[in-house]
Amino acid sequence: MISKYFYLSMLLLSVIVLSTGCNNSSQSSSGTVSGIVRLDGQEVHAGITVSIFRADLASQQVLEIRQQYPDLAFPIDDKVLFDHRNYSPLQTVFTDQNGRFSFSKLPYDRYIVAYYMVGWGFNYIYDIELNMPELEVASNSLLLYPEIELEAYLDSELILEQGRNYVVKEDMVLGENSRLEFSSDSRLLIDKNVRISSYGQISSPGNNMRAYITSYSGCYTGSISEANLGDGFYIYSGATELNHMSFSHLRNALQVTVDGFSIENSSFIRCLYGFVARSLTSLNVSNNFFYGNKNINAASCFVNSVQGYNANSNLFLDNYIAMKCELVTNAHISNSAFLDNDRGFVNLWESSSLFEYNTIRNNDVGIENSGYSNLTISYNDIECRVGIKTYHTNNWYNTITEGWTKVNYNNIDCTQYAVESRALYYYNEGPYPLDFKNNWWGTTESLQIDNIIIDYHDLGLVGGAGVTSVVNYIPYRTSRVANAGIQI
Repeated sequence: MISKYFYLSMLLLSVIVLSTGCNNSSQSSSGTVSGIVRLDGQEVHAGITVSIFRADLASQQVLEIRQQYPDLAFPIDDKVLFDHRNYSPLQTVFTDQNGRFSFSKLPYDRYIVAYYMVGWGFNYIYDIELNMPELEVASNSLLLYPEIELEAYLDSELILEQGRNYVVKEDMVLGENSRLEFSSDSRLLIDKNVRISSYGQISSPGNNMRAYITSYSGCYTGSISEANLGDGFYIYSGATELNHMSFSHLRNALQVTVDGFSIENSSFIRCLYGFVARSLTSLNVSNNFFYGNKNINAASCFVNSVQGYNANSNLFLDNYIAMKCELVTNAHISNSAFLDNDRGFVNLWESSSLFEYNTIRNNDVGIENSGYSNLTISYNDIECRVGIKTYHTNNWYNTITEGWTKVNYNNIDCTQYAVESRALYYYNEGPYPLDFKNNWWGTTESLQIDNIIIDYHDLGLVGGAGVTSVVNYIPYRTSRVANAGIQI
């Protein structure tokens, strides 16, 4: 007869086996990330700050819309989004005299490593995939080079080399004979309130490469405040295009006044003003990414006094104002995504714009028109709190030829109002009629459509020296417009 002690022994053995299995499983799901960082030309490499961060920063929303429209903006990955001043590290260590660092007990996952030292700049290692107990992040030593402080005037060729940090500590002028070349992964760091003014030639990185212009402040402390931002990069003549550039943490990231200018495949992140164009003819803004530019007195893309403006395939995410036009003629904004902005597209001050084939989602106000401006809105998908809003600007009363808003063949499905038509007009025949025909309003009931439109019926006829408007929405669609929204 088998004793009860035998059964107890077998039970204890089973518990030990299960416990050992769990421990092995736990151990196999975490590991150590190590490496070596060296200071170029030095024998002692101690005291370099090294921090590790979680990778894969692109939101699900960005991934989904880029998957749906692969030609929108450009591939948005950690090389575009990451800045060590914006995220909290999982661990921070300092190198020993040989430059070695190590992070232990990290769950298997993907990571980014940032390394920096005062006077030596900073750099990042992306796409670190930990899936083994011990991972060495680079087969060769990682290098930091001394910061290079640029002089206040340049009138020759300067190549910003890969992996190096160039600092501008006082206002800098690039003369007419200058040529500034950005290599991939070069960084131009602009000190507090400092401006770079360019009159020469500029060469951008090639395809699938990227160079960076950002503020110098916070590079070694890991944080940055609005009060310490660099001013920005101003192009007055010479260069007519920029590509594959990333601007961040600047007051006026990039401002241009050059006829025929084109900016493509670039990002503007956490700036006051992102891209600004003033007083020029023929402007192209295509395949760019504008993110987190939240100042309420600024716009992520601001175009002023421009004749001939084409903007397409851009992605605007989580800005206060995504795009603003003032005194702009012949603007064409198309095939762009406006997501999670406080205000999407704003058309002001005698501007004339065609806004078509765009996707506008989760903005507080999707599209605005005011100040003697004409705006045609066609074939867009609009899902916001307020879809389209017109309003009165100071004493700029609209007329029958300046100040109209024409809206046709859109899908307008908003949570509060589809239309707030509050603009005022010089018009002698009663409320000014606006053409809002052939749209899908999220319903087939005219009474429900009336309830989501603010116009003459709600405001009355007279407004100051002018009259209000009436939104003529009949006939309307009984189903969605199939070819509205982005078509690339």
